[in-house]
Amino acid sequence: MSRKKSSKTTTTTTTTTTTTKNQHVFPYRLFVPFAVCVAASLLYVAPQEVPKMSMVAVKCLPILALMGVILQKETLKRGEVTLVFIGLGLSLFGDYYMIWPDETFLEGVVSFVVAESFYITSHGFKRVSWRSGVLVYSMCLFSLTQVYTFMPSPVHKIAVTFYSFSLGTMLWRTVDRAWLQRDIPWRRRVSSVAGAATFVVSDFCIGTLQFGRLVPHAVAQIAILSTYYLAQLLLVLGACGRLWRA
Repeated sequence: MSRKKSSKTTTTTTTTTTTTKNQHVFPYRLFVPFAVCVAASLLYVAPQEVPKMSMVAVKCLPILALMGVILQKETLKRGEVTLVFIGLGLSLFGDYYMIWPDETFLEGVVSFVVAESFYITSHGFKRVSWRSGVLVYSMCLFSLTQVYTFMPSPVHKIAVTFYSFSLGTMLWRTVDRAWLQRDIPWRRRVSSVAGAATFVVSDFCIGTLQFGRLVPHAVAQIAILSTYYLAQLLLVLGACGRLWRA
C-alpha cells in the first residue's frame, strides 16, 4: 500500500511540476512574424540610398508585428501596456518621416518625442532618484558633444538637443523603475532598461554613422534599424507581464 501511495504521490508531483513548467514557457512563436519582418527590413530598406514609398511599408512591418503581439497577449486595460502600445503606434509616424531625413527630419524627431512621452509616462515618476537622473543627463550631454559636429545646421542641433533629453528621460525612468520598484518582476525591469539603452545606441548611430557618414550607407542603416527594432522589442517585453506568464 505504501508503495502505491508513494507512486501516486510521485506521479502527482511530477504532473504538477510539468504543468507549472508548461505555464511558464515563453511564447517565442508569437515573435516569429516580428523576426521575419525585421529580416525583410534589413534586407530591403537598409541597402537603398534613394528613399521610396515601398520602404515605408517594409520598415513599419516589425512595429506592427509587435503591436500584434500585444493585442494577442494583453487586453489593453492595464495602463502601462496601453501607453506602450500607443507609443509603438506613434513611432510609425517617426518611421515614415525618417525615410526622408533630408526633407522631414524635424517631423520625425517630433513624432519620436511624442512617442517617447508615452513610454516615459508608462514607466512613471512613482519613485524618483535624482542621482540617477543627473548621471543619465550627464551622459546625454556628453553624447551631444559627439553628435553636434555632424549636424548640418543649427536647426538640426536644436532638434537633436530636445530629442536627446527626451530620450534621456526615458532611460532615467526605466533605471529608477528597475532599481526602486522591486514589486515588478526583474525580467520586465531589466528588459525596459535594456530597451531604453538600446534606443539611445540606435539614435547615437543616426547622429554619427548616418549624418557623419563614417561608414557606408548600408552598414549604418543595418546598425540603426537592428538596434531600433531590438529597443522596441525590449520595451514591449518590459511592459507585457502576461508574456512572462504564458
